[in-house]
Amino acid sequence: MSLSKIQSESINLADNFAFTGTVSGAGNKILQYQSVSTNSTLLSASTSYVTLTGLTDSITPTAENSKILIICSMSISKIANHGFLGKLVRQVASGSETDFGGGTGGVENSVWWSIRNTNDNNAQYTQNYVDTPSYSLGQALTYTAKGKTTNGSYSFGFNRSVNATSSAWEANTFSNMILMELAT
Repeated sequence: MSLSKIQSESINLADNFAFTGTVSGAGNKILQYQSVSTNSTLLSASTSYVTLTGLTDSITPTAENSKILIICSMSISKIANHGFLGKLVRQVASGSETDFGGGTGGVENSVWWSIRNTNDNNAQYTQNYVDTPSYSLGQALTYTAKGKTTNGSYSFGFNRSVNATSSAWEANTFSNMILMELAT
């Protein structure tokens, strides 16, 4: 007997069901890792990309051809003149870090975050991205957040205000990265 429509009120979703055939349209989250940075001391005037300490995470896919959902939030404060540029880099096993994703066709490629706010605005900025990396089973994928200022005379703050006074509106915050392996 085939069932053409199931009303959610008519079955107990906590029960176990045996299916034969193919279930389509269902995605599957296989793994989840989270890395939270509480490093509130980074104040940088670097015009070259620097690693944002604590905002690195790894995942080792358990299936071939998996996609990796990346949800990365970073807390940045930037002096209003010029901007902060942020990106993620990927490393497969012990290989080199490579740029991926982000914007293209501008003055600089692979930029994920382009932030220009005020000295006291220590705000969260989030990017979501589904990565389709090339890897072999057993190889770890490591994702690292990096950032720089567009002008060395104007610093950026990571998880802190650029001014860093004792005012409540300049309280230190946090940044985080979540990686999820998605079955294809």
